[in-house]
Amino acid sequence: MIYLCKDKADNDAPIALKTIQSKFLPNLDSREKFLHEATIWIELGCHPNIVQAYRAEYFIPLHEIYLALELIPIAPGRKDPSLRSWIIPNMPMQISKALKICLDITRGMKFASKKVPGLVHRDLKPENILLGLDGTARITDFGLVKVPNIKNKTKNQEKAIEGVGTPLYMSPEQWLDQPTFARTDIYSFGCIVYELLTGNLAVNGNTTDKLIQNHIQGMAFQKASNLNAHFSIKRFLINCLSPNPEKRFQTWEIVEKELVNLFQEVLNVKIEDESIAIDVSKLGQIRKGESLLAIGSSYLDIGNPNAAIEYYKRAVKIGEVQEYPELISSCIGNIGIAKFNLGKFQEALSFYQQAIEIGLKNRLLEIVALNFGNKGNAFFAMGDFKQAQEHFEKVIQLAVEVHDKYQEFLWKQNLANVYSITGNDKRALILYQEVYTFAESQNNLYGISNALVNIGIALDRLGNFLDSQTSFEKALQIAEELGDQKILLLALSGISQVFAHQNKIAEAIKYGEMALSIAERIKDQNATCMALGNLSTYYTAIGEFQKALPCVNQAIKLAKEVKNKQTVARGHLTLGYIMGMNGKISEAINNLREATNLFKELGLPEYVEASKLLQELRKQLGLL
Repeated sequence: MIYLCKDKADNDAPIALKTIQSKFLPNLDSREKFLHEATIWIELGCHPNIVQAYRAEYFIPLHEIYLALELIPIAPGRKDPSLRSWIIPNMPMQISKALKICLDITRGMKFASKKVPGLVHRDLKPENILLGLDGTARITDFGLVKVPNIKNKTKNQEKAIEGVGTPLYMSPEQWLDQPTFARTDIYSFGCIVYELLTGNLAVNGNTTDKLIQNHIQGMAFQKASNLNAHFSIKRFLINCLSPNPEKRFQTWEIVEKELVNLFQEVLNVKIEDESIAIDVSKLGQIRKGESLLAIGSSYLDIGNPNAAIEYYKRAVKIGEVQEYPELISSCIGNIGIAKFNLGKFQEALSFYQQAIEIGLKNRLLEIVALNFGNKGNAFFAMGDFKQAQEHFEKVIQLAVEVHDKYQEFLWKQNLANVYSITGNDKRALILYQEVYTFAESQNNLYGISNALVNIGIALDRLGNFLDSQTSFEKALQIAEELGDQKILLLALSGISQVFAHQNKIAEAIKYGEMALSIAERIKDQNATCMALGNLSTYYTAIGEFQKALPCVNQAIKLAKEVKNKQTVARGHLTLGYIMGMNGKISEAINNLREATNLFKELGLPEYVEASKLLQELRKQLGLL
């Protein structure tokens, strides 16, 4: 999706704003493809023959990412700025103009393949070449780019960056699903050159199968060989369009050299060596760092915290070189969030504290407040609800003082989570409903869906199962529309709990398994251990202990790794019940004692249930 906008950060200069169409948000492959494209474009930086990406921006409230791109104006009499609008069927373009466009494309691709080693565009075509009012050609659309040495490439990313290309310009090796190289793009480039010089397609066919066959059998090569043109032009085209990639020009440097020779031999024009001004300015570097921060945050959204961390680290290095503390502290705090998502709460606390210290030193009060609240989240996940409440109350106070309604309601929701888990569900519900009303007034679908999940949890705890399920289902619908994996996971978990509390165990297991699948896919260890713990409880309720035991043991193991004491306690409670039902009274007592102590330490209401079971078993053994 492309929007024409004014850039408030640059004196209302016109820009093209590119983002993901809303219909593709639920598709993780599409989102990863967009992030891959954004990364490539930001890495390329500035070159006169590449449409420039000024920066990537992440809009926190709606979890949206945008690419701010150079806007190429439409020349008079043309329907769009693409090279396609300059090609007239059956009419050759003036040779000097055609060769100038070819040189621009070549120099753009030469720069791109040097800046991002191994880059293959894979979709060069007239529609992806834009001509400015000055006649300069610029390459655009890096959505199908392949980079063989890209770091942290997941299976989803591999799939996301695969692409067919455009049939009329695809090389034989693309059709044969063989490895692609610079010479793959050189074949597509050759098809464009032939079209400019003749006004006709290099390869055509009445059906897709015939078109594929013609590419593979060398129709373009044959047409170039039979072209009625200057010998040097024919030789150039033949070396671009051979069906055998080994017989084509091998690099863009060679293509450029041959083009320069063509200008001399055909037009008697001497071409000067290329001179490029590389943007090493402080502003340019900071924009790159902020763009990496934005892309990293989007990777967090789609459940890839490890990729996010790598982007944040790269941005930190830029911030350090440019001595820009706001970028450094923002990235360090976000590394903390990524560590939190991986269940590494102590590491997360350390990063949050680092961000706070940098923020205090440089009077970055917004960053200080944000990471103070993030610390509250870590304490909450670790079961230290007193510390969590203190942090949330403090950050809410700060938000009120600076009249930041968004932050105020964000942290009110987290404070309500403390009330909910410690048994004060009525007070929690009031806060959740306030947050929902605020999110609705802002038309913030992410905020609405998150609030609906929490309202569902509170209603479930209060025994209002019907309204609770309705709330979860509304959140589930929004999450599916947005492709928000975290809310999807929470809503499914909530629905499974509602069914369990109504003794509809088969339905509870169905939704619980769906939640576990998402938790494992997005590598959320905390959510994984909780989902396993829930499933173990459901299986225990229907006496399927052989299914319950591996779930509860794995849940306890993971919960200990991420220091989630709440899930550890509930796991030992379930184990105590299972052992008691199977006559293993001593083992049951040991597990219930562990559960009781943890619930008491955490101040959770489950202490009463665990303590009661423990006393009953002790009576059986005559210990009371």
